[in-house]
Amino acid sequence: MTRFKRLAILVTLVAIALRVVVAFGVAVDSSGDGPIYQQIARNVVQHGVYSAATQAPYEPTFIRMPGYPLVVAAVFATFGNGNVTALHAVQVVADMCTCWLVLLLALRWAPRSWEATRRDGAALVAFALYAVCPFTMAYIGTALAETWAVMLCTLSVWCATWAMGADDAGMRRWALAGFVAGISCLFRPELGLLLAVLGLMILTQRRASWPVTFGRGAVCAGAFAVALLPWTVRNGMVFRRFQPLPEVHASMPNEFVPIGYLHWVRSWITQPEQVEDFLWPLDDRAMNASKLPALAFDAPTDVAHVRALFDTYNRAVRADTSAEDSPTARLPFAPGNANASAMSPTLDAEFGVLARARGTAHPLRQYLLLPATRAWNLWFDSHSIYYPFSAYTAPWTWPSEDEQGGWLLRVFYTGVWLYTLLAVWGMRQLWRDGAGRRWVLLATLLFVPRLAFLALSEVVEPRYMVELFPIVAVLGGLALASLVRRVPGAISAGADLTPVGGGY
Repeated sequence: MTRFKRLAILVTLVAIALRVVVAFGVAVDSSGDGPIYQQIARNVVQHGVYSAATQAPYEPTFIRMPGYPLVVAAVFATFGNGNVTALHAVQVVADMCTCWLVLLLALRWAPRSWEATRRDGAALVAFALYAVCPFTMAYIGTALAETWAVMLCTLSVWCATWAMGADDAGMRRWALAGFVAGISCLFRPELGLLLAVLGLMILTQRRASWPVTFGRGAVCAGAFAVALLPWTVRNGMVFRRFQPLPEVHASMPNEFVPIGYLHWVRSWITQPEQVEDFLWPLDDRAMNASKLPALAFDAPTDVAHVRALFDTYNRAVRADTSAEDSPTARLPFAPGNANASAMSPTLDAEFGVLARARGTAHPLRQYLLLPATRAWNLWFDSHSIYYPFSAYTAPWTWPSEDEQGGWLLRVFYTGVWLYTLLAVWGMRQLWRDGAGRRWVLLATLLFVPRLAFLALSEVVEPRYMVELFPIVAVLGGLALASLVRRVPGAISAGADLTPVGGGY
């Protein structure tokens, strides 16, 4: 057995052990979306209907894409309804697949000008970086779609990389890349951005005539559409409408969506914890206006006005909290919420007037500064939300290092910076290699549009960025491999750590 295989097996064993420990002994499944996925899965298994309702009649829904609920349903049907332990075990396997995809992707991205041992070393380091990455690991122990979205996103990138290396037109390869991107969209709707990434990469391929380029794009887009076709047909038959993706605000037809309030929130929100205070409680429980940041007000008179609006809302919220037991309670304006009329159309319209006034008075803040701040907080977060010591951004507000979890939060936050800097370094190394520049472009297209799209939303949730950590690990492996000539030998024997002065 070669040294490469021995080290790969060792990293695999470490990765499995870490994931088992985190999934079954560390992760805290406190998400509001998890119960929704599980309720849909139970209804599929028990009643044969895709519904989030907890009691009859089980009205069909499309508020969640079907990929993950059907995975949960398959696990429940096989191992027992409600068996989340089996679900977490299956997700350990899924994330291990991502680990191996990271290794394979790093092998393909490593510059051909490097010697074989150095390319192998880059792949092993990338494999190890993802194997110990704590930012995605916690999702294995939750009932959330992220583990599967991470795996499928990485698989789609690998398929695109494979297709770009084809000696011929590579139509079948591009079809596979598009199909996998479509399947990933069934788990996280915003992964539909992958189709645009694939299309742009097709356009950048050299030595291809326009008919070939058009053909690649057509088969890629067609395969993507085929993956979404069953879900789209189902929604057409059930709801008599073209609905391949959920509504932007996860609402059902004829439901009232407080657009004015959401636009007003978008005019000041920058922190993930503000989502917990002013978005998820909507139509579920009272909200404390004293927690609003100074950025929410443009003038002293706005303070009294906004607090009066919140007082009106809070009086409309029902005293009982029975809705909190519903799997849809975390969804504002979700069907079945006990306080579905607390944010009335009249009240919502007043918030809408405030939102329009703020956007008109401060367009630079509204359309540039706030999205930029949200983008920063989406990525540079501790990404520790499903750990016992979870906290969002703003390290200066965390517990002191001697308090429980304080030092771990600092380790996580520092880790995000280290992974990011390694990724940037890896992109630099690829850029210096002529053939590697296409991978720099691919990585950039994966990051920038996704970050921009999410930053324009009022929902500042860092978990929507975890799909990018496998790519970060690949780039980090290439960065570290550029330091030494024989990384496998250096890892196993601590030898030959001579820096490579010229890079290649």
